[in-house]
Amino acid sequence: IPSHPAISTANDGRYLHIDVDFKPVPPGYIGSTLILPPSHPDFVDISVLSIIEQYRSIAEEVKIDIWYSPSWLEPEQLKRQQCWTIRRLAKLLNKFDKVSSIEIRMSMPRFNWGQAKNAVYFYQLNLQDWKLSTKIGNGEWVKLELGCDLDRRFIGYRRSLEER
Repeated sequence: IPSHPAISTANDGRYLHIDVDFKPVPPGYIGSTLILPPSHPDFVDISVLSIIEQYRSIAEEVKIDIWYSPSWLEPEQLKRQQCWTIRRLAKLLNKFDKVSSIEIRMSMPRFNWGQAKNAVYFYQLNLQDWKLSTKIGNGEWVKLELGCDLDRRFIGYRRSLEER
């Protein structure tokens, strides 16, 4: 399986960590960002998705960290590509036949519904026992509890998408 800076594994691929970093980086940066250089016509490197798909019969535990920039600095095209990328990633996870644990962590500089609502696509996972945590600014990671305000908001948003 090809390597990608946004993917790390352990135990022969049974543990898969995906770093979905949507923050822009300075020129010459080498790291896990999915943001392409400004000279590229697209904003997000979606080649990582075809690599992730190759772990569908191997990975048993998946951890995904999603990192956002301040929403007011993101162009609309980037926001659309973020949504598409996360939706596609959630669909890919449903093809994983050995996965027993999925943990998703989403970090935003400030709470922004436009960014947070992308997590709704994970509500369509076949695996019911998955976990979602959020981090706002420099705060601590907070696990989303079933029935909390944000959980209910995600469920309502998901229903509105299904009705379209």
